[in-house]
Amino acid sequence: MIALAAGIYVPLKIDNDAQGRERTRSCLEAVIDLRGTMGKLKTGYATASDSLQDRLADWDSAINAFERTRVTCRNSQLPKPRKAQSAEALSEQVHTGRERALTESRDLSSATDTLDWTIDCIKNLTAYSSD
Repeated sequence: MIALAAGIYVPLKIDNDAQGRERTRSCLEAVIDLRGTMGKLKTGYATASDSLQDRLADWDSAINAFERTRVTCRNSQLPKPRKAQSAEALSEQVHTGRERALTESRDLSSATDTLDWTIDCIKNLTAYSSD
């Protein structure tokens, strides 16, 4: 009877651990992609700030990357952003940044805050994966 229980428990435990590692890997990948997208947004303003269509496309990419991160990391314990109440609030700031870009605003504080948060997320996820 004990062998039967162990024969069921051990594979389930191994499978559960593998699923957890895969969720962490997928979340880390999404966070790294978000970080790259935000970096591209900031670089675009530094090199070609007059190209409104390109900057709006960068903002749209950032919004999409943030959404992917939100969905992919929904079961992960990510740290709270430094300058926002939550990741959701930070996402709203990115949406607002895009709307402001329509009026030719160059406020990139939400991109900077997101870059800071992604570093904290990467540290958190890589510390978790090494445990």
